[in-house]
Amino acid sequence: MSKIFDSLVGHVVGDAMGTPIEFFMRKYLQESKVTEMLGDIGQHKEPVGSCSDDT
Repeated sequence: MSKIFDSLVGHVVGDAMGTPIEFFMRKYLQESKVTEMLGDIGQHKEPVGSCSDDT
């Protein structure tokens, strides 16, 4: 794979993991580490693996 493709895949995966916990307090996130794809939580209530408009 090319470096450009790899970076885009990394961006999409990071966005999909970060969207459900967007706007959570830092202290909560330090105590509750995200280690898998989450869904139906947080402000957006999106299904597991959904990306935001950032992607």
